[in-house]
Amino acid sequence: MTNEQMCEFIKQGGSDDLKIVLWERVKKVLYKLSNEFYGNNTALCVNAGVEIWDIKQVAYFAYLKAIEGFKPQSGLAFTTYLNGSVDLIIYVWYTILIKQKRGEYYVKL
Repeated sequence: MTNEQMCEFIKQGGSDDLKIVLWERVKKVLYKLSNEFYGNNTALCVNAGVEIWDIKQVAYFAYLKAIEGFKPQSGLAFTTYLNGSVDLIIYVWYTILIKQKRGEYYVKL
């Protein structure tokens, strides 16, 4: 079963066990994005008390949201859709956190 088929099956009420299987398939991509984000913004993260595992946790929630929003008919691979979803969610989450805690607004993606 492809990632796209698995995602569609999960959305249609399929087995929650497939969420774990799909997570195992895509977590490397998610952790890579998280590491890149943290690496590009280490000083801001440290100043705000944000650790790499905070970013990775946000990436997991982005993964769950990506399952809900993915549309196979778009022609995108699930991992491609996931990349955009994770980037956006991490950016928004981090920007809100920084605005609240530090008043710093510049974040590199």
